[in-house]
Amino acid sequence: MFLQFYKDMVEDGNRNILNGFVVFFVVSLLFHGYIYNVVKADDIAKRREDPLFQVTFEEQLAVESTEIIVGDGEQQTLSLDFSNDDFRSSNMLAMVAITVDYEETSGEVGDSCDVVNVNIPPNGFKADWTKEQNILAGNADDCSQISLLVYVYPDYDGVEYLENDLLSSEIETMWSESSHGEGTLSIQLEVDATQPLGSGIVPTANDENERLQIEWTVTWFDVNIEQIGTA
Repeated sequence: MFLQFYKDMVEDGNRNILNGFVVFFVVSLLFHGYIYNVVKADDIAKRREDPLFQVTFEEQLAVESTEIIVGDGEQQTLSLDFSNDDFRSSNMLAMVAITVDYEETSGEVGDSCDVVNVNIPPNGFKADWTKEQNILAGNADDCSQISLLVYVYPDYDGVEYLENDLLSSEIETMWSESSHGEGTLSIQLEVDATQPLGSGIVPTANDENERLQIEWTVTWFDVNIEQIGTA
């Protein structure tokens, strides 16, 4: 088809126009080849040699505990502030695990375990409150342990991974936001004391309160970034 087109153009006396068109077409091809192979060569090479980083995490645990006596029908609040924690200066706060233990202390025969309710309101403390794995409330009426869990740093799971879409500085920034964990974490404790069998018929000691042992374990982490090759 091109040869026939060329022949027709020649026969019509349009040789100069056709030659100009051919020259333009060839120059265009050469220009695009030059741009791709020379001007953008560095960019192409760079994309083929993006650094590949291995991102790992080093965790440290801090465990503390206290004891609180809560009266029957009362609510007490334990407030936790981690701003002055020794790990705070160089680590990020990942999560806080809380356990509450108790046993029946009235000493009366037939006195069953009191009902204990524990609740963590999702406010006043910067955490990943929307995470489904959070356990923000619990209760027991058989003296069993109550366990709660608050995830603090968003998307943190402690699992190492490979990254080649971000720079090392960008990865560092992603895992170094110290505002997570700021504020006061409140733990609300309530007791509904049960009375011994026969109370009101024969003299018994009143079950007016419960002694609760609260322990909290804070998981701190630091990120390590190492280039292991290119991708």
